[in-house]
Amino acid sequence: MARQDHQIMISQSVDGEPHYAVLKLRDTKVVQGRSADGTWRHGDNYFDEPGKELFTGDSKEHLQWEWKASDPGGSLSIGSRSTSQSSHKEGEGPYFQVLIFLNDAKRMADDRFKVASSGEEGKGKLIYNVSKPGGGYHFKAGAIEWSVVRYER
Repeated sequence: MARQDHQIMISQSVDGEPHYAVLKLRDTKVVQGRSADGTWRHGDNYFDEPGKELFTGDSKEHLQWEWKASDPGGSLSIGSRSTSQSSHKEGEGPYFQVLIFLNDAKRMADDRFKVASSGEEGKGKLIYNVSKPGGGYHFKAGAIEWSVVRYER
């Protein structure tokens, strides 16, 4: 496996003001050209709150991502995997709650991510609002844009 660490920046205009945050992804399993998954953590954001848990307060061991290949790109789902359903009904096991969904996420032969469509930014969707302390929003549920932060190795 050539690539292990990725940084994805998401951005959104909220009330006419640009907002962005970086998510740090680490590979755990890769099926070359077909699928990959791993763990993630909150990275820097423009609010000068490095590592602030903007998208979920779930424990780090639950923060996971999944990438599935399709033509021409793929989809990257970033979220939280629980150990079991909260209802504890018989037969219900772990589930994956998607927080951020990114379209057109292409995985290259060297395992780097890139935007599959033309341009440097892809489209995606934020599932839940991310509130600011004291009111307002860091991000609002709905359309977002994403890009890959330059790989450094």
